[in-house]
Amino acid sequence: MVASHKLSTISVLLLLLLVISLVSPLSSSSPNIRPSSSLLRKNGSLAIRLIHRSSPESPFYDSNAIREDLIREGLNISLARSRYLGKGVRYQTKSLYATTPISHDFVMKYTIGTPPFETVGILDTRSVLTWMQCLSAPCLHCQEQIIPMFDPRSSTTFLNVSCDDSIVCTAIPGAYCIGGICNYHVEYLDHKTSDGVIVKDVLGVEALVSGDVPFPNYAIFGCGYNNSDLAGNPPGIIGLGNGSYSFLEQIPANQFIYLFYENKSDIGGWIYFGQEEPVSGYPTPLVPNEFGSYYLILEGISVEGERLSIPPEDFDLQNDGTGGFTIDSGSTFTMLRDSAFDALREKVILYWEEEIPAYVDGFEVCFEDMTAAPDIVFNFRNYNLSLSTDNTWVEVSGAYYCLAMSRSYSNVSVLGMHQQRNLEVGYYLDLQVVSFSSPSAV
Repeated sequence: MVASHKLSTISVLLLLLLVISLVSPLSSSSPNIRPSSSLLRKNGSLAIRLIHRSSPESPFYDSNAIREDLIREGLNISLARSRYLGKGVRYQTKSLYATTPISHDFVMKYTIGTPPFETVGILDTRSVLTWMQCLSAPCLHCQEQIIPMFDPRSSTTFLNVSCDDSIVCTAIPGAYCIGGICNYHVEYLDHKTSDGVIVKDVLGVEALVSGDVPFPNYAIFGCGYNNSDLAGNPPGIIGLGNGSYSFLEQIPANQFIYLFYENKSDIGGWIYFGQEEPVSGYPTPLVPNEFGSYYLILEGISVEGERLSIPPEDFDLQNDGTGGFTIDSGSTFTMLRDSAFDALREKVILYWEEEIPAYVDGFEVCFEDMTAAPDIVFNFRNYNLSLSTDNTWVEVSGAYYCLAMSRSYSNVSVLGMHQQRNLEVGYYLDLQVVSFSSPSAV
């Protein structure tokens, strides 16, 4: 258990309170959850600490932020993101780097260039290419950020991607050539844009067990020099989508597992990258798609063992890219299409008999006590995900417990990070499955 002990020591350094777990546990008996030590002992594996926005290490740290503000922001981001996803192919194909807005809950440190320059990026399972703001010459419009900005001129290994490199430039949607250099242009749903160049440089990370890990090959990423007030002023995105030139392909890795955990002593997170290792936990198949995103087959939702009357096709991904049930690291709360949310809402409130649910801070199903709360299960293909009380409800305004889900106002449904807390969630790209498992509890 040496690795587990090392991780426990590092976890103490994480500052508390994440938006996706914004609340103190609803029960005081939560075990001390840590990553499975076996994952961290595997040869060649990479487990990297994630930094929460409540830490001064995060570019999104706000010492004046209060809990209610973070909850409200998390819900608003989840709603806006689900509406964006509901627009389908005609918007998604324009979104080269990120689906905005995106939750700022966790960032990951990494280094770029020679000598190594440390920066951070937001993890996003719906983005493919990694990008960052660059202090290029000229920097037409670089957004303010607390952390230093990468200056390509300071790296002896930095290279622009030439248009002669047709394999790279043509593989990236939205890329085009100016003066022999591969450029990109991204337009988002809110009509904000990001412009820059496609570049390459050496990449590195700091693993929890093995320390600094440089990668031998050049990484392909976007260097933004003209960014029109992108939502939340992100310093950059770490693309974990399933596509060419994603962060996964750069490492390389064909599987990753993350854990966002909360217990009595600390709240933290980590992500692990690996290759060709057995599936850990209970797998459910992914839906093949051309968008580089992760869609699951949700066959239904059950309350206290009773399957709700929701047509299974309500969760099907359509040919135009609309609909479906996606698992997303950029959404704080789970969003359900109207038919599914209404069925769930109507069933859940029956357990409080004559009490009328309150509407609080955007949540539609809120009660003052939790004694009647029923068990809720998401029935995926080949696996039933039983949600814990902590993962189902969120304490709001100090007086209410609210169902930590909302209607998506579109035909897409999203499994948010609040519902994934204290679970090891694994993505196995070669096998085309996602797995869920409980981490070590001590």
